Parts: sequence; C-alpha cells; structure tokens
Amino acid sequence: MGPRLKEVSCKVIFPVLRQAEKKKGAAEILTRGTPYSLAHLRNGKERVSWDEFLLIMRNAREIWTKRS
Repeated sequence: MGPRLKEVSCKVIFPVLRQAEKKKGAAEILTRGTPYSLAHLRNGKERVSWDEFLLIMRNAREIWTKRS
C-alpha cells in the first residue's frame, strides 16, 4: 500500500461545488466545519487536507440525501 494521501487538489472538488451551486444555499454547506472558503474551493490551484476533503464529501452527501 502506498503512502497516505495528505492533500487533495480543489480541482477534484470543483464538479461537486458546481452542482451544489445549482441548489440554493447548498454551496455553503460544503464548507461547513472546514477552514476553507468557497473561493478557496473554486481555485483549482489550491489544495485541501485529506481529512477536510472527507468532511466536504460528507457535507456533499448531506446536500443530495436531504429530503425536501
């Protein structure tokens, strides 16, 4: 098994962010509990820590599994 991933490019998060921006107020949910802003996530040159990436993905799951 290779070394543990420490950071993830925001390029990986960008498609999720684009979809969240289509739902009112959903984009802000992605960054809940993280030190990152939406501007940070929109910048493909930036990176986020692996643990924060996992939190962002959990937040994304909440957006699309929430019953309306």
